Amino acid sequence: MVLQDAVVGSSQAAVTTLTERLDRASRTGLVYAAMGVMSAVAGLAMVAVPERLALRARWRIATAALMVLSVPLLFVGSLGTLYAAVVVLGVA
Repeated sequence: MVLQDAVVGSSQAAVTTLTERLDRASRTGLVYAAMGVMSAVAGLAMVAVPERLALRARWRIATAALMVLSVPLLFVGSLGTLYAAVVVLGVA
């Protein structure tokens, strides 16, 4: 859980840094909101995950997904691509 929170925290720091680099610092909250909405949707969708998938396996899958889906943040060049990256990241 600590490592998962570290990934989420670093993603949030990346979003802040990227919006500042794109001269769109005033949009940081909207970008966070996009990630949060998708996170909420994914949370609600968790009822569809079979119970036979153990909690430990779910944590591992989620952490791996967060790490992999954070990589596109390295290649963001516009606000639109940032939104796309965080929407996908928010699902994890």
